[in-house]
Amino acid sequence: MRRLKVVGLTLMSMFVLGLTATSASALLPDLHVSLTGGTYPVHAEATCSTCATALAQEGGSVLTGVGLKVLYLFAELSALGSYHAHFEGVKKGTKECNTAGDSKEVVLVEESVHLVFTELSPGLKVAALYLVLNPLTIECGTLHVKVKGSVLGSYGGALNSSITTFKGNLLGKLGRQSIFKYEENLGNTVEAELLSDSGTGYQPSSENVSKELTATVLGGQMIEILG
Repeated sequence: MRRLKVVGLTLMSMFVLGLTATSASALLPDLHVSLTGGTYPVHAEATCSTCATALAQEGGSVLTGVGLKVLYLFAELSALGSYHAHFEGVKKGTKECNTAGDSKEVVLVEESVHLVFTELSPGLKVAALYLVLNPLTIECGTLHVKVKGSVLGSYGGALNSSITTFKGNLLGKLGRQSIFKYEENLGNTVEAELLSDSGTGYQPSSENVSKELTATVLGGQMIEILG
């Protein structure tokens, strides 16, 4: 069942970006293993135990936390991968929050991530589009917070060069991300939108991480982000 769910989310992700059955796209950046012997799948990991995290709407903070770990998986030459985000210390005010079946103050998000262009000229800029296609329910005692949509995170690594680490972050405040527009596969500029519902209906939302994350490619592999 879990594999069927992942396959279903991947197909929905392809429709969101207008992807065809061809994994590599001329209008999207791709993650490629180095020609010096790298192999798929590619795994990368970023951990920040002191990062403050915040989900917010225009009216103020919805959830806060401290601690974040992100795992990435790219199975082939593609703009499409998956991510596993592990948020720690999550609270709504003083109430402890968690996703169903997880420990107190732990929120897990497992979905698709896409490499996209946010600027094509005068120079290429790449970002990571994190999707939450399957609405996520976060339990805070008797209160529930629901999250869905997509959010753009910055990419701070090199393009078209072999790398073993890359940097990235999510920057947002009071319901608006610092970057929210990107180029989809058909060449159109579209907007990412994260939504959350803390009891009054879905509202535009933002996710902020207080520090830039550094992800390390596991297994000593070298990769290239092709732009």
